[in-house]
Amino acid sequence: MIRTGRVVDKEQNLLKICFDKEEACSGCGMCSRQESTLSIPGDAAVGDVVEVALPDAQVLKASLVTYAIPLLGLIGGLWIGTELFPGREGMTLLTGLAGTMLLFAGVKLFDRKLRQTAAWQPRVIAVRPEAAAETEPKGKDA
Repeated sequence: MIRTGRVVDKEQNLLKICFDKEEACSGCGMCSRQESTLSIPGDAAVGDVVEVALPDAQVLKASLVTYAIPLLGLIGGLWIGTELFPGREGMTLLTGLAGTMLLFAGVKLFDRKLRQTAAWQPRVIAVRPEAAAETEPKGKDA
């Protein structure tokens, strides 16, 4: 996956890149943000347009881990709650929520570990200086 964004801040070699909201996200409104930012290492100046790549397989795996694992926690927690507290829906719901939160915490820990792995790191693959980026037509996003 390649996204195009603009460098909005630079601290040493860490770039803060602002990305426009994807067209596929325009109708959703779940995050209610118009743009997203990401800080990654790279060499560019503030205002430059950069292309950032993350392997498609990693994006798919990250989505699967982020959504499927907590869902499994909910289902497993509901099952355990049904077995432990038959006929008590409130307790069943609480065990389902506890299972979701437990596995979500595991996902967060796993995410911290993955962020240290080079294969999971986004990287800058192209830099267009600010003056050159202004002359190109808008809306070109890979």
